[in-house]
Amino acid sequence: MGRLCAEVKQMAIETKIEVNRLIITCVLEKPIPSASGKTLVGASTRGNMKTSLMIGGKSLTIGLNPISQNSLIQHEMNRQRTKE
Repeated sequence: MGRLCAEVKQMAIETKIEVNRLIITCVLEKPIPSASGKTLVGASTRGNMKTSLMIGGKSLTIGLNPISQNSLIQHEMNRQRTKE
């Protein structure tokens, strides 16, 4: 069975460096099954993204793909929504 293809865009991420720490902020998405179906993808840059950050005079590129093998991401999203 083939996988359905859809136009996807890279997600917006915010990056900054504070006291020698790289801080990446992104919005969690509704978890969707990965291509293999073994994990749930809760956010993704859908490839590498160049950021505006510079380290050693070179731009920083980030690829972000947080995954879960169970429903922990969905649970966290629901918990965050109830706080709002």
